Amino acid sequence: MLMGVSSLLFGIQWGSLLGQVVLVSALLLCVTGLGLLIAGFVKTTEQQMAFGNLLIVSTCC
Repeated sequence: MLMGVSSLLFGIQWGSLLGQVVLVSALLLCVTGLGLLIAGFVKTTEQQMAFGNLLIVSTCC
């Protein structure tokens, strides 16, 4: 959605449509896998929040 809106409003060229679909699909698969990994390790909501925050902070750099 961000790629579509930015290309319409600002005229940004993102490359081929096939490349965009592959990139977004790979990102969605990675995020889904990470969510399932977290869900497999935690027992409570508090553990999920702590583990999720640790992963988010460590991947921000």
